[in-house]
Amino acid sequence: MKKIEEKLSALGYGCWGVSGPSFWDGTTDEDSIKTIQRAISGGINVFDVAPVYGLGHAEEVLGKAIKGLRDKIFIATKCGLLWDDQGRTRNCLKPESIRKEIENSLRRLGTDHVDLYQLHWPDPEVEIEETMETMVQLKKEGKIRYIGLSNFSIAEAKRAMKVGEVSSMQGLYNLLERNPKSYHNIPLDYRVEKEVLPFVLENGMAFLPYSPLFQGLLAGAISDKKKFSEHDVRAANPKLNSP
Repeated sequence: MKKIEEKLSALGYGCWGVSGPSFWDGTTDEDSIKTIQRAISGGINVFDVAPVYGLGHAEEVLGKAIKGLRDKIFIATKCGLLWDDQGRTRNCLKPESIRKEIENSLRRLGTDHVDLYQLHWPDPEVEIEETMETMVQLKKEGKIRYIGLSNFSIAEAKRAMKVGEVSSMQGLYNLLERNPKSYHNIPLDYRVEKEVLPFVLENGMAFLPYSPLFQGLLAGAISDKKKFSEHDVRAANPKLNSP
């Protein structure tokens, strides 16, 4: 990957599942920390998280797990999804919001920089060029090292690349969802196999698939009798809860 000059493990650790029992059934912070540390000892060094996972909690758990191990791992987190007191989320990629988000993420993670900072979802009310200018400035300040896009179309990626270097793209991708049109009923403006993979290869970028195990389905952890609690984030995935 020409645009990320790091030795990264082929397998990464997705941290939505360490959001805590209030967001992911059957988890505890203690088990999550042990699992993260075991992954590091096993050679995994890429950890993908986001502020919205557990409404800040996943970043805090990851931060606790990597104390004394920061130089061994590559942290990828995100910005662009805010939440209110009721946990309702909204898209926001305004410059002032991104600056506030990066400071909160650094505090929760217990670090002075993020390796890969990704725009989580497009914000239809903010031009991508304006957002990228802020990301480029954060890179110059040393708060982030690489810039990535998650859930963005190829057209949007090309616009972003005119402002600053984009090192990675992220999208929904697994054996059962190779060119999905939606995620949790949210329309997707990209097709991974048809568009994104050829694009990242052509431009020397990294590709980070999210939900590679279909939120546990492809790991054999979910049967047709599985019932998620109301607060489990997977309860909102219609593909896992069809009649």
